[in-house]
Amino acid sequence: MGVNDGHADASATRVEFTFDASDSGLPFVEVAARESCSVRFEELVPRGADRYAEFFSVRDADPDRVLAHLESVDGLDAELITGGSDGGLFEFLLTGRDCPVVTLAEAGALPRGVRSVDGGARIVAEVPGSGDVGAAVDAFADAYPSAELVSKREGEGPTTIFAERDLLSALDRRLTDRQRVAIEAAHESGYYEWPREATAEEVADELGVAGATFHKHLRAAERKLIAALAEYAGE
Repeated sequence: MGVNDGHADASATRVEFTFDASDSGLPFVEVAARESCSVRFEELVPRGADRYAEFFSVRDADPDRVLAHLESVDGLDAELITGGSDGGLFEFLLTGRDCPVVTLAEAGALPRGVRSVDGGARIVAEVPGSGDVGAAVDAFADAYPSAELVSKREGEGPTTIFAERDLLSALDRRLTDRQRVAIEAAHESGYYEWPREATAEEVADELGVAGATFHKHLRAAERKLIAALAEYAGE
């Protein structure tokens, strides 16, 4: 299956496409099927060159049981960020294994909605107007040949990882001063634009701090922000 539309229309800010898929080899699909629960992708953030952290929220499942299952998955480091009696927010770091979220990111598409319920998955992504929609769709279809393209449409508005209004609201409530400085600098520099306009090392240099220090505060800020957004989305 292939969609060879070439580059997105320059007059459209973005193109959104949706796949339906079912792959029991994917950790988030496995969890949904095993626990008869809902697993929703919340956010993807960079973790250095060609590495990403994925955040998924799980509802209607015991978070300790979910974590125990994830810890047995080869090539996956999982951590429970926040949790309650019937779900939680998890961070996934993948090494040497496929994942639709990362496949999309590396093809130039920004994942916008990934959800699995009882073993089925719906995956929504968008490509900015300057991107190659056909290449992104074909890359995903090649990686997941059983997936079905169910829709493709043009939209307006800028493509960023974090919406500015949500970012600023969460900044006011949850972050320490150093975390606030780190994520504000990253946001203003274009670190969260898609494609990224600055690396973490460049932002750290601009702030005059060590890269490790910047990464520490930025990662803590990201986790708090994503937890806040996940809570808002789940209400």
